[in-house]
Amino acid sequence: MSHSRTPTLADVLTQLPTHELPPVVRRDMSSALRKVGVVLGRDLLEIPADPARLNARLQDVAHSAHGISKQRWANVRSLTLKAIGLVRPIMPGRRTTAMSDDWQTIAERLKSKDASARLGPVFRFLSEEGVSPAGITEADLLRYRDRLLNESLRRDPRGTWDSLLWQWNRAVREIEGFPKVDLSRESQRERKSFDESDFPPSFWEDRDRWLDRLQGKDILDDGPIRAVSDSTRHTRAYQILYFASALVRAGVGPDRIQSLNDLVELQNFERGIRLLFDEKAREKTSHLAGIGGALISIARHYVLPRSGKTDLEREAILRRLRVIVSRISPDRVGMTEKNHDRLMQFESEEAIGKFLNLPDLLRAKIVSKPVPQAQKHAMADVALALELLQVAPVRIGNLSRIRLDQNLIRHRDGYLLVFKEGEVKNRIRLQFKLPQQTCAVIDWYLSQVRNQRIKGETDALFIGEDGIRFKAQNTLASQIAKKVLEYTGLKFNAHLIRHLTSLMFLDQVPGGHHVLRLVLGHKSVETLHRAYTGAEAKSAHAHFDGIIRGLRARHSQVKKRGRPPKIQNRERAKDPDSAKWLPDSGPGSSRRR
Repeated sequence: MSHSRTPTLADVLTQLPTHELPPVVRRDMSSALRKVGVVLGRDLLEIPADPARLNARLQDVAHSAHGISKQRWANVRSLTLKAIGLVRPIMPGRRTTAMSDDWQTIAERLKSKDASARLGPVFRFLSEEGVSPAGITEADLLRYRDRLLNESLRRDPRGTWDSLLWQWNRAVREIEGFPKVDLSRESQRERKSFDESDFPPSFWEDRDRWLDRLQGKDILDDGPIRAVSDSTRHTRAYQILYFASALVRAGVGPDRIQSLNDLVELQNFERGIRLLFDEKAREKTSHLAGIGGALISIARHYVLPRSGKTDLEREAILRRLRVIVSRISPDRVGMTEKNHDRLMQFESEEAIGKFLNLPDLLRAKIVSKPVPQAQKHAMADVALALELLQVAPVRIGNLSRIRLDQNLIRHRDGYLLVFKEGEVKNRIRLQFKLPQQTCAVIDWYLSQVRNQRIKGETDALFIGEDGIRFKAQNTLASQIAKKVLEYTGLKFNAHLIRHLTSLMFLDQVPGGHHVLRLVLGHKSVETLHRAYTGAEAKSAHAHFDGIIRGLRARHSQVKKRGRPPKIQNRERAKDPDSAKWLPDSGPGSSRRR
């Protein structure tokens, strides 16, 4: 095996016969390595025998989508790790080495099974390394962490380390005689926003005045005619804090940011935008464009009218702000590249079928075999959520806050799903008459699932853990994404449903934008044309290709190897556009040879 490059799984497979292994073990390891290649869709020569890099790729694998049971997939991962261990150092998934006496004494003082499960492997590792409780240092524990992150195929090595760290620090505080080595948790995210307390109170007072103006809190104010929603207010507050924090990171002292005027002052605006653009690796993003647009609105409607500047001066400042924002705004029209990539997963009929039938699959699993209650509730929520989204593609915020008798209304033939103007992002009423199959799912959910979770008076359809309040939007969205990935292998998020169902419809009804406008509640059909420019090209190309190929077949030249049968000539005379007269050139042809 060459040592001039990183070994691959192909190298591991080649090395298996050189090791003294029982034939059954060698066979199982070979099978596991090949299965990893099949699941990842790559030749073993392309897959590095590096646990950390391999683990990152295996995390996205949904074993159910590949027809592999949970236990079989666990065996594949375990055998793959053991096989890699034949060619490079690895961290075993389970340590069987006995603890040293002094570590065993410490382990017996742990107060819970969870603490024993988390800290036991560390104690065994330290015993193997010859490290005693009296001589342990932070470096010994960090060495264990590095091996855990880089030499194992654990499902969530970072999460395992975080849980271990929490149990270790708790034991330091609560258990007498435990090694006094404190571990600090390293933040995995760079801090981009500061706390409100880092800025002068006058800045937040000015911000709140602007946000109150947007929401029309004072009816005599000259704010917008249509007040913004609470969600939009929250977004604007975040954008203001994010940009103010960017100015601080760019070197502007927090004490110099006294009001919104300081955000849109031309020098500060350029300074903050330049920093954010550089942090995004100079990539034009809708995130930056949104922040820039919000600041232009503040300058135009709030700051400049009170500045005492002339109309020409104000217009010159606004023109400069718009030019800057135009240079950081994406040039594309329609969906983002990320959404395009996600939708490409649904190019195959198999993927579409798996997704559309997932609600029925989840219900069948709940009904057919005993499922732990928490898992049953999560599966049922996802089953009903996907059932509703497929026939009524609403935003996840509306879905998670459906109220019985207000949004989900029972009528003689079933249910209506209704969202009034004030509940919808663009203030257009949405109303769906749900099909009978969906109504049956709702009845099942209400009687078999929701009734078991209620702990008080509530009209929420999707109930949170307290049995009363709405399930959190992010929780429901996360559960949907996890179940779709687990059972179909598709990377999906609830925000994608409107794009996905729209493209499914346009594939079947090219040009059906006017129907979609009514279903999705868009004000203008131009919104749909912009959103799906290029995305519906697949069906258009297929239609175009079908026409061209049909014409090509109709006008193809037939080699003169004898006259066609008279009956075929008669058919051609009756219908010149028919291709039936063309003789078959394949085996079994009736043409004279």
